[in-house]
Amino acid sequence: MSPNTRGTATSRHPNALPATPISKNETANPPLPQRPSKRKQAEDEGDATIVEPETPTNATNKKAKLSYEKHDRFWVLDGNVVLEIQNTRFKLHRSRLATQSKWFEALFEKRAGGEVTVEEGAPDLDSVIVEDEDGTDVYYLDSTEVSLDDFVELLTAMEDTIDYCSKRQPLPIHVAVFTAATILRFDKFAEYAKKNITSPTIGFSDSLDAVTHESRLYVIDAVLLGRTWLPKILKRAFYELARMSDIRDIGTQEPALDPPEIAIGYLPPSDLQLVTYVQKELALAWADVLALQPYDKCRVQDCTAARTRPIYEAVHNSGIGKAFVLDPICGLQALIGMKWFGELGYCQNCAKRRKKELAEMRKKIWTDLDDWLRQ
Repeated sequence: MSPNTRGTATSRHPNALPATPISKNETANPPLPQRPSKRKQAEDEGDATIVEPETPTNATNKKAKLSYEKHDRFWVLDGNVVLEIQNTRFKLHRSRLATQSKWFEALFEKRAGGEVTVEEGAPDLDSVIVEDEDGTDVYYLDSTEVSLDDFVELLTAMEDTIDYCSKRQPLPIHVAVFTAATILRFDKFAEYAKKNITSPTIGFSDSLDAVTHESRLYVIDAVLLGRTWLPKILKRAFYELARMSDIRDIGTQEPALDPPEIAIGYLPPSDLQLVTYVQKELALAWADVLALQPYDKCRVQDCTAARTRPIYEAVHNSGIGKAFVLDPICGLQALIGMKWFGELGYCQNCAKRRKKELAEMRKKIWTDLDDWLRQ
């Protein structure tokens, strides 16, 4: 993968599952989508470049065996196994793959004639074509549906583990590593990537405390990954989409990376409709916030909690009312931060009561979001 393509979102999930409402019964690691094998499709179409082990050698097939590229980095001279994905080959150490991946361990054991089983949802071992070329096994992995870019990012994370773990990586790198590692059962790398994808700092944590005024980048990547693998991140991802004032902003965000990269992706119409529905509900929730009522007259002399003017000053004169129409979570946090005691004239008890009321409204909206996303 060239430096100019690392981290982009355009190739992450070309075959993402159709959008469906979020279900309480969804799991974070569903079985792999059952898609037709690309290699099988090519056979059905009569693609002359596909070579099966039993095919007699001829001029056409000799040319076909050469119709691949060696990866410019992951071609180890003393490697003892070759993997091919999308006409790109990798020469690697069998032992390294087997120790990191239970799936590869089973694949190699099966090749050696052993009786093996793989966990439910893992790629079918029988679908992997293996050829012997000059004493080296070549494994064709297109049937696993792992993408070339994602596999390269996984190998890069394995090779440069210290850099991968110690330096802050853009979200698409973690998405790529997680996807490839989950499919091929590199469990430790999948778990680490998942930790970053769901983190409060760069990821899409579903924690209310993680929501700040700063918008997340790569929202499309998060939605596609959430629909396929991690339903848990959909809540924050859809909130990020819904609080955009203009849905056309999707795909035109410029992340603070060097060099700058664009978060581009595709959302099906059903998800776009869901975004507009959530936007409507958020706007209605904010309208309820703007209708805050004064309290009954306080016993503390000079307390202004019974007056409407402090509420008007906090909501409208401050500009908060207009600024957070589609972002009531952050709008409420801004109101909580207002100086109700002192500047707005509330006594300490009334100020504490108002802040608690606003905090409860904030929690309710975040909880209601789960129901809105199931529509």
